[in-house]
Amino acid sequence: MPGGHGQHVTTLRSLLELIRDHCHLADEIPWPTDRTTTVRDAMHRLGACGLAKRVDRKTVQLTDAAQLWLEKNDDELLMATLHAHVRFVGEILSVLKDGDLSHDELRSLANERFGLGWSSLDQLRRRTNWLRCAALIELRFDKKLTLTQAGRDFLPSIEVADASKLPHSQQADQTRVVDVSKASETTQSLLNDLDELRLKARKSTIGFIPKGTNGDAIASLQALVSCTIPSVSRKDFYNFCQTEFGSKESSTSATISMLRGTGLVEQIGLDTFAATAGCHARTWPASELDCRSSADAD
Repeated sequence: MPGGHGQHVTTLRSLLELIRDHCHLADEIPWPTDRTTTVRDAMHRLGACGLAKRVDRKTVQLTDAAQLWLEKNDDELLMATLHAHVRFVGEILSVLKDGDLSHDELRSLANERFGLGWSSLDQLRRRTNWLRCAALIELRFDKKLTLTQAGRDFLPSIEVADASKLPHSQQADQTRVVDVSKASETTQSLLNDLDELRLKARKSTIGFIPKGTNGDAIASLQALVSCTIPSVSRKDFYNFCQTEFGSKESSTSATISMLRGTGLVEQIGLDTFAATAGCHARTWPASELDCRSSADAD
């Protein structure tokens, strides 16, 4: 978000009001600097923070939580929404309840107890800036972050993660039961055909996967493969990627190479592509196991 942390909430409010009034991804809107941007770009910048969502391939809308915040002008509603969709937001308040910490100390604690693996302060400062803007924490003269009375009053209204029960903890790894859906008949057939030679022949990288606003790679693969059923021209595929993901032509070429390399799509003409036979059964709807096994088979 451009501007100092003290302007974050004001800037965000202006941006959400623009998105509310310009729901098409291709619409141009003024960015809070000296230039313009598109709604699509603004959605990418917002990410999956629970404030805006895609309606279809061309339009977006604000979430109920965002609408409520705009109506009530209550920053605690905003922070509760961010906490519900972004890791280690409300948890910062919970940690600071036990004592003041510097950013470096807070980062070390986040990595050790919450398994975040942050090598720099960037992600942490983004979160503390929002909390400071909402007056839930303060940065003291000695560079220590401290919980304000407003933060103490707000904390009981949210549910924070128990670090001991997170997947990275040793205790959770020992007791956690992973529920994997049963493979479909087609997928199981592919898995049964895998031997040491085919496994060793697999590519070490999967290649470029464009992602939508929710960042879900599996959903992106489903959409891409669905576009090639029964077949698609290179031009139409490019138009689809541009509309769905905002991809450039070079990115689309990389996407085609990825789909062919993983065995999800094959070239059936000079500029025509189609989903491989095994993908038809698992494209829509599909489980994550189905999508991944198709790529692993090649």
